[in-house]
Amino acid sequence: MDKVVGDFSYEGVAAIPIGEDTREWKVYFDNNFWGQPKGARAGTEIRLDREFDWAGYHWVIPAVYACEKGLVMEFCRRVEVEDIRDFMKKWNLSAENDSCTHISQEQRMQLDLDNPFCLHFNPRLS
Repeated sequence: MDKVVGDFSYEGVAAIPIGEDTREWKVYFDNNFWGQPKGARAGTEIRLDREFDWAGYHWVIPAVYACEKGLVMEFCRRVEVEDIRDFMKKWNLSAENDSCTHISQEQRMQLDLDNPFCLHFNPRLS
């Protein structure tokens, strides 16, 4: 398992030391981070550590996981700080105001489209 070590900080917040995570990372096909499908075995990690630029973003693919039903691929995309700030300013988001309960369903859909953390693509491996 990889180690995540470093000092991460942003404006107005002191550096937060990040240490080694000793939990075992298990990946399952067609599932999320919260549990495993009954009777399923975790996928086998295949390290890639590939980086590339696409659609105006810098991407990293750390690994794929060979599972019984198919492959699971990790995608990591760099999100620029300025894009995050612009999004927060546009939608008046802050630590004190991070709820979406005060906006309409249409506005929520637009917020998701504007969100720099949302990925709007459906990759296929061939």
